[in-house]
Amino acid sequence: MALLLDTATSGPNSTAAERGTPEGHYVQGTVLQVGELSCVVKQFLASGGYAHVYTVTLMHDGATRVLKHIPLGDEPERRRRAEQEIDYTKRLQGHANIVALEAAEITDGGAFILMEHCSGDVLSLMGASTDRMLDEATVLHIFYDVCKAVAHMHYQQEPLLHRDLKVENILAAAAADGVHTVYKL
Repeated sequence: MALLLDTATSGPNSTAAERGTPEGHYVQGTVLQVGELSCVVKQFLASGGYAHVYTVTLMHDGATRVLKHIPLGDEPERRRRAEQEIDYTKRLQGHANIVALEAAEITDGGAFILMEHCSGDVLSLMGASTDRMLDEATVLHIFYDVCKAVAHMHYQQEPLLHRDLKVENILAAAAADGVHTVYKL
C-alpha cells in the first residue's frame, strides 16, 4: 500500500478533528493503493478494537468499497493477527453470506483490507423499526443467513470461529436480484 496523495486539508491550519476525522486517521480525499487497486477515502466510518474503517471510491470504476486499516506499529502480535485475518478472509471467499474481499496488503503502514460495501447492518435495521421489534420473517431471514455463514466457517478444513458475532457485525447487502436483502458476516 502506498499513500499516493493527501489532498484532504480544509486549509493550512486545519486539524483532522476539524475535518470530521480523528487524529491519526486518513482524511477524505486521501488516495491509497491496495494491491493493484487505487482508491480515494470518501468517509471515515469507525474505529474498532484495533482497526479504522472507511468508505472509499475505486479510481478505475467509481465503485464504493470499504477499507479496513489496521495500524501495526512495532507489535509483532498485531502483525500476526492481521496476517491471520487476511488469510481467513481469503479462505472464506465465494460464499454469499461472507463479505467479499477485493484486495489485501500488509506494508510498513499497516494492514489494508479492501472489501465489498454493504449498504446497511442489522443494528441500523433494528433502530429503524418503528416499534423497535423486527417481524418474525425478517428475524428468521437474518438468522438463516448468519447460520449459513457460520456453517461455512465451521466446515472449513481447519474450522474457523467468528469470535465477535453480534448485531453490529451482521451486514446487509442487496441480493443479485436487486430486490431482496442478503445478510453477511
